[in-house]
Amino acid sequence: YKYNEAESFSLYFYKYSKNLYDSYKRVTSKNTLMYNEFSSILHHYHKISGESGDNKFIGLCHIAPKIPNGDIVEIGVQQGRSAFALTMIARRYNIGKVLCIDPWMDTIQNDSPDIIRNMGSDINIENFFYNFILNLSIFKNDINYLRETSDDAYSIYKKQNTIISPELGDVTYQQNIALLHIDGNHDYKYVLNDLSNYSKLLVDNGWIILDDYFWAFGDGPRKVGDAFLDK
Repeated sequence: YKYNEAESFSLYFYKYSKNLYDSYKRVTSKNTLMYNEFSSILHHYHKISGESGDNKFIGLCHIAPKIPNGDIVEIGVQQGRSAFALTMIARRYNIGKVLCIDPWMDTIQNDSPDIIRNMGSDINIENFFYNFILNLSIFKNDINYLRETSDDAYSIYKKQNTIISPELGDVTYQQNIALLHIDGNHDYKYVLNDLSNYSKLLVDNGWIILDDYFWAFGDGPRKVGDAFLDK
């Protein structure tokens, strides 16, 4: 839907989100979000800077009623766009708590071309962390974070069921993962390591999302995903 300058932004977004909602309803028939719920979550999702698009949002909403009870773990958070959607879904369907894992520091993706490897020098990663806190603090007691590498975070998550942070307080986790969203370093070895570690804690009928399965700058997620499915 194209923006018409004669319309208010609210009316434009209403019509825009209605088109997406129709797509969502075509593939989701049971325990669906009401249109006003879908539109409201999408509206706030759009207000958070990030790379997750509308198709991913529709996909998350589609699988939400099928996610079993347990923790939702996201590796690679940036400013919290997908974490926002995951937390809204977790609350709506009473799935469990959300744990966000990100060191919020410059990392190099060696398998990618120079344009990606050099991107960190132009980005203030520290601002990403504070934007994440700003965007997600409304969900205190439902979400928390570990500002660690995914390896170190895995060790912490296995050993202690309560994660404490000064901004989001104390959150107790089940230490069983209902949905695992891997969106950290896309190098093959890092994606494989994240999947190998965290998938051990996946509950029966749990979900794994490998972000950027189709990615113009590398094929780490695709190779890892294909090998996992071939097992």
